[in-house]
Amino acid sequence: MKIAIGMTGIIVVAMICMAAPAMAHPATPFIVDGHIYTSDNNPCNGSWIRITNLNTDVVWDAENDSGSNYYQLKITSDDVSVDDVMHSDITGCYRSETVEHTVTADEIGGFTEDITLEPVSESDLLITRSYKTLVGADDFTVTYTICNWGSDHAGASTTRIYVDGVFVTSDSVPALSGGETYTSTVGPFGRPCGAIINVTVCADGDEIVEEGYETNNCLESVSTFKAPDLVITAINTSDYICYNTITHVNATVENTGDADAGTFDLALKIGDTVIDEVTLTSLAVSASENVTFTWTPESWGMLDLTVTADPGGVLYEQDRTNNSRTVQVLARIGDLVPVKIEPKTIPLNYPGYVRAIIRNNGTMDVPAFKVTMKAGDTLLGTKTIWSLGAYEEDVVWFEWMPASAGAFDMVVTVDPENVIEESDNSNNDRTVAVEVAEPGIIRVPEDYDEICEAIDHASNGTVILVSPPVDGNAYCGPLVTIPESLSDIRLIANGEVVIKCTAKGCNQVTVNGTGCTIQGFGITGGGGGSSWPNHPGAGIMLHGAYNTISDNHIYATCYGMKFHNASYNLVVNNTIGNPACMTPPELWGNYNQIVNNTCEGFDIHWVKPASHNTLSGNTFTYYPGLRGSNNLIYNNRFLNDTILEYGNIYNVPKTPGTNIVGGPYLGGNYWNDYSGVDKDGDGIGDTPHSYDQLPLVERTPMMGDVTGDGRITSADAAIILQMAVSGEYSKVADVSCDGCVTSLDALMIILQQIKAT
Repeated sequence: MKIAIGMTGIIVVAMICMAAPAMAHPATPFIVDGHIYTSDNNPCNGSWIRITNLNTDVVWDAENDSGSNYYQLKITSDDVSVDDVMHSDITGCYRSETVEHTVTADEIGGFTEDITLEPVSESDLLITRSYKTLVGADDFTVTYTICNWGSDHAGASTTRIYVDGVFVTSDSVPALSGGETYTSTVGPFGRPCGAIINVTVCADGDEIVEEGYETNNCLESVSTFKAPDLVITAINTSDYICYNTITHVNATVENTGDADAGTFDLALKIGDTVIDEVTLTSLAVSASENVTFTWTPESWGMLDLTVTADPGGVLYEQDRTNNSRTVQVLARIGDLVPVKIEPKTIPLNYPGYVRAIIRNNGTMDVPAFKVTMKAGDTLLGTKTIWSLGAYEEDVVWFEWMPASAGAFDMVVTVDPENVIEESDNSNNDRTVAVEVAEPGIIRVPEDYDEICEAIDHASNGTVILVSPPVDGNAYCGPLVTIPESLSDIRLIANGEVVIKCTAKGCNQVTVNGTGCTIQGFGITGGGGGSSWPNHPGAGIMLHGAYNTISDNHIYATCYGMKFHNASYNLVVNNTIGNPACMTPPELWGNYNQIVNNTCEGFDIHWVKPASHNTLSGNTFTYYPGLRGSNNLIYNNRFLNDTILEYGNIYNVPKTPGTNIVGGPYLGGNYWNDYSGVDKDGDGIGDTPHSYDQLPLVERTPMMGDVTGDGRITSADAAIILQMAVSGEYSKVADVSCDGCVTSLDALMIILQQIKAT
């Protein structure tokens, strides 16, 4: 296809082309740079350079650096044309200079110009330096240096000082030759509110000196005083602070200011009361220091603990609002309360136990304390709870066989010696009325042939007396089980009574009830060797709480005894083994007391929870496993290898009292494989045994030490004399080793004492 274009089309195209603008050239960089020097050819660093294009009146500030005499201005070719005059104002090194440069065609990409600042031929007074110095906490002085930067002599002059634009003083300056300087300090001046001070120092303030430049006489400085800034960055205390007990508080103070701090105090306060103070002689910029305060809390509960740096305001600081730091701490204290006495009904003329539950309602774990119980005015005994955690409770058992019926006030007193600091001592006693009466009695086999039948017909508080069966053999009938619905059942053997069950998986006795007693039985599964018919049953399966298992002989059964999630029970004076059981007793439960038993072994459960149980006065003849946590294990004899695990407590504090191997102190346990020595003869090894810090050792008593206190005293002599009169014999009392105890033995001790003094 051919397109014919007439004359009209040609004219239109031509007009369009004429109307279109010419293509613009892109802008290119235009750089002005150079160096600034003084008249003696030294670099003049940090100069200020302002460049003005006089043809366009556009103004730029060149880039420079306080540590260099190099300057640079970056613009573009759009900002500058050939023949434009570039006017530069330079101020630096206490001089001012003006330079003009005409741009040539060869310099359209920029130019380099080094500038020398020449001194004026006349005098020229400049303030070359001024700085402020703190005087005390509230005043400051101004130090300045004035220089005659010109070549001509300058006569005497006056310097004027302005603070925040207000004239405050003038200072006389002597005549200065060219290049001569003079330094002076004026003040002190009161520090205005706030730390930011604007100070202007003007040379020739009275304008009496003829100068080459009159515009450079003043030097203004707006700055913050260099000052320390003390900040308490941390307060650290023990996690466990106890009332009336010395504790330490650690604090960290840091100087975040820009000046070193001189001597200052730090104070520890509770509320508005200063508890302790520490003095630091200095603290450098950016340095920190740890200080320690000593504090004995005189109150308890949540307390505000405040540490303040420089509480007296001796130092001037950038910021005093951050000088204190406050934390809340809990000062703990115990509160021992007897919360329960049980049972409320006690059978007449039957031995048993009355239990008291003691609770620590305080916030502090308390150490050892005593508990007493009275029936009316009769003291039933004194027990020791070796420790009791905050908000925890424990049970103490007192043996009592009432000989008369009627109502008795049972009185429990916690901490009668007042050795424990408590928030409330008024609640340490509890009195509960109990009734002593003839119990309901069921006799086996007189009333029922089988023990299980008697249990079926019993009610709470029933005493079931079990005599040997008519045929003189063991009770092998249905399983003996006290159901959960019954409480305070006393199942007591009257004579040599054996309960035997050989069925697979059977437990000879199961206790599901509360506060029940199993006393005086022989309990067996008829096993031995490789035959254990009742596997995996137990001699006694204990499920309930507050039960007493006492004076039984459990033997030839699979498990000697099982605590199956059973807590707060007393197991006392039992023999477990001999003949052997297949598996030793197994403990799963809390706050049980296992006391004065002889066992082939004993396993504290390694999977199920078992804590706060007490094992004391026991003899373990074969390989016990001591696991669990927070169980108190002390004053036992371990006659074979033992598994000890961390987390239990294996000793009480060294306390006077006859231990299980006859020594004069309670402490830890006797371990057959302990290899330590007892150099001081106190019956406690001089080095720990694993986790037991006070292992017991068998002790050979000193001849004449019949009291067993490790000393020979007149008390021993008096006892030996009584033995001589009564004809009693003791190898320890036979000091003369003549085979009998006579007054001679007592005399030998007395003479030994006289000789020693």
